[in-house]
Amino acid sequence: VVLLLRTGPVEGMSASVMKGYVWGASFIAVIIALADCATADDGRRAAEAGADLVATTLAGYTSETADCALPALALLRALAALHPFAVCEGGIVTPEQAGAAFAAGASAIVVGGAITNIDKLTRGFAAACPER
Repeated sequence: VVLLLRTGPVEGMSASVMKGYVWGASFIAVIIALADCATADDGRRAAEAGADLVATTLAGYTSETADCALPALALLRALAALHPFAVCEGGIVTPEQAGAAFAAGASAIVVGGAITNIDKLTRGFAAACPER
């Protein structure tokens, strides 16, 4: 994952964090390791390996987690207990689900298809229209 931030050091930034920065003319690119997890064991191994973030990204996409309901709040709770920065990614389609993810320990959430899947959004609105 590469994050682009404003130019210049952030006040109070430690030297260890600073060495992970790549400086550009008008931005700072921060390179971080995001661990896509399907299980709490994935998150534990990622935390032990030094991942900067752990995320629920793979929940529901492996044979072991194929029946996992999304958003994967139980996995999120486990990841949040293992790592200081847990991300809930996948299945967040309502503001209530976003709130539930933060209540379950998310440091951040990813809202993807809920706002970018135009075909699905359009079909939903069309289905709500009365037939003529």
